Amino acid sequence: MNADKLKYIGISMIKIMLGITMAWHGFAKVTDLQGTGQFFASLGLPTQMALMIGLIELIGGLMMIAGILVPIVALLFVGVLAGAIVTVKLQSGFLNGYEYELFLLVVSAGMGLFYADDKYLQRMLAIIRK
Repeated sequence: MNADKLKYIGISMIKIMLGITMAWHGFAKVTDLQGTGQFFASLGLPTQMALMIGLIELIGGLMMIAGILVPIVALLFVGVLAGAIVTVKLQSGFLNGYEYELFLLVVSAGMGLFYADDKYLQRMLAIIRK
């Protein structure tokens, strides 16, 4: 197997696992909107954000797995995860606090940067223009 194929397999494994993780978290939020909404309200956030964040995670996770609009989905994940760190996890410190969300944020940013090459963006623009 050549090095390029191995790189593609490796980055695909990371992309798929990120998608599964985010989709699963989104599914949990969407299937318990009342509980998630109450949690958001306890943070001083609008309860409607529970659905919005859940859908970003669920649909975005599925899109990440499929490789659809990866840079845009990754940017949305970065926003969601940064929000989670700032509003919930930061006060707990790094260990047993925000390390998991920070890890997912960095992986999301990496996926966004990896897939934000000229060829990928040109293909997406061609699809949008049709």
